[in-house]
Amino acid sequence: MGPVLDVTSWLLLTDVPVWMSITGQVLMVLGAVLFAVSALGMVRLPDLYTKSSGVATSSGLGISLVITGVFLLVPSWDTLPKLIAAVALQLITAAVGEMAIARAAYLVGTPVYSPTKDNALAEESPLHPAQPPDDPEPDELS
Repeated sequence: MGPVLDVTSWLLLTDVPVWMSITGQVLMVLGAVLFAVSALGMVRLPDLYTKSSGVATSSGLGISLVITGVFLLVPSWDTLPKLIAAVALQLITAAVGEMAIARAAYLVGTPVYSPTKDNALAEESPLHPAQPPDDPEPDELS
């Protein structure tokens, strides 16, 4: 008989247990899927504000999943603090960066696509002044 083919050998990319290899690969694929959803959101979402929110959220979570998956494939005590720092900083900076971009876009007058009538920033922005209430017709002088 010929050599026996081990069908699970493709799961073991490194010298880690099978469950860590499978989990790491699944996390990396999920991260890549989130990046693809983010790219789709860039095309499908209507304005800068929703696009930046969608991209920041999915990219922050996507890169965290990919980094965690890589760590499970190549585990090391030396890289664990780096993993934790990278994931925490990515999640924090993605959210803060998205808010800064959206705020700057609002302040320069980028149109807002929203079915709602409320605008919480209207009082603060010089380019989008708050609408004064409608004044009644002035009385004619007699």
